[in-house]
Amino acid sequence: SYDDAYRRAAAAESLLRAHPDPEAHAFCLATLAQLQLEETRGDPQESADDVGRAIQIRDSLGKTSDAFYMELLETLGGALDVAKRQREAINAYHRASAALESSGRGTTMEAAVTEHDMALSLLRLGETAEAERAFHDALIRARQSDPTGRVPAQPLIHYADVAMDQADFDSATKYFAVLAAQATADTDRSVSYTH
Repeated sequence: SYDDAYRRAAAAESLLRAHPDPEAHAFCLATLAQLQLEETRGDPQESADDVGRAIQIRDSLGKTSDAFYMELLETLGGALDVAKRQREAINAYHRASAALESSGRGTTMEAAVTEHDMALSLLRLGETAEAERAFHDALIRARQSDPTGRVPAQPLIHYADVAMDQADFDSATKYFAVLAAQATADTDRSVSYTH
């Protein structure tokens, strides 16, 4: 219930005013930002402002290398993208990617998702060549993060689609084929489980 979630967020803010705690405040701001992004009545600009304040708090505390900080940067990118501020979103995604790389998490699924989301922002700006490179990088990162080499369907579809738009038909064909092979393998597995 979004209404209940907003009431709880307001109650948490009230508690924080009575008992200030910067770390808890940053967490509450991040939660509120996520809520605003998920909820249809939410304001993406307000979400971007809230997560920006959470990042400032964490910066002031010197806590800029943990998973929560990376999540804040990614949420900022998403909020800015939804608010139609793609250039700023791309900057936030670049910052998140750099932080993931420097913390040794550059080959995680989180890094692949960050790169994928940045590629979507580039695509919305019509920068298809740059988006194709970013989607390809996301595919490589996703493959590195899974020991089986399996790649989630969404980046495969997006990369193959933008490769086709760029008239890179060999890459488009290759990755649509990978998608089809993975779907066939999934279907085969689900059939075998029923026997």
